[in-house]
Amino acid sequence: EFLSGVSSWADNFIFYIPLDLSAFSVAREKPILRAREETGHIHYFTKNLALKLLKESGYDITGWEYSGASFSGPQMTWKSLLAAVPRRLLRIFGRDLAVRLLGGESLFVFARPLKR
Repeated sequence: EFLSGVSSWADNFIFYIPLDLSAFSVAREKPILRAREETGHIHYFTKNLALKLLKESGYDITGWEYSGASFSGPQMTWKSLLAAVPRRLLRIFGRDLAVRLLGGESLFVFARPLKR
């Protein structure tokens, strides 16, 4: 409802969507619970879930890009630096796969409402 409601506010939108849902976060569960407590996230997305939701809410996706947060975020702790090693290795097989398995990314989505 929110996404459909704001579609009349502008001709173009940039959405920033944290991709908290990954195989690793589901297996550990703690990262998802921590994101809910610390940042207030109440919905969890993969890239394709986020894009599908925007389309279902009446947006035409004109482009998207990963934020690069897993390698250059402002809170690069020793844990995130250590996690960067398998993330870089998995990227050899594709960035989407690496993000779906290990997370650590956000998504910029460029979109416009289908009807105004």
